[in-house]
Amino acid sequence: MPVDPAPRERRHEAIERRHAENGITQLYALQLQEANKTIENLRSENNRLHAEIAQMQAADMTKMHDLQTKMSDLRFENQSLQSKMELMQMRMNMNMSSTSGSGPNNFGNHLTGQPSFANRTGPSRDSFGIDPML
Repeated sequence: MPVDPAPRERRHEAIERRHAENGITQLYALQLQEANKTIENLRSENNRLHAEIAQMQAADMTKMHDLQTKMSDLRFENQSLQSKMELMQMRMNMNMSSTSGSGPNNFGNHLTGQPSFANRTGPSRDSFGIDPML
């Protein structure tokens, strides 16, 4: 009796089909692994960038606080210098008006209980009679 080649061919086709399906399955599995690895790398990079941004923001906040403190100190110093300048101008104006009249210069006696700065000399006063530590 002759052997029918059809069942053998069908078995061979089924085996080839399974091999092809297995190959595609393996290909999909490899692609899935690569995609998962890419996702993990992107998550890691995202976390690193978020941490770097947080550090930069903290540094910026510290710098801003330091600059605000310095600005306040400079404003205070500026205000102090303006007050000293106004006082010096007032003393100069009063000194000029008192020197244009007759008699000794008694400017400042009523304010400090001491003789006028124009009559005083000493290392603690500048040329305008202002204590540099005011």
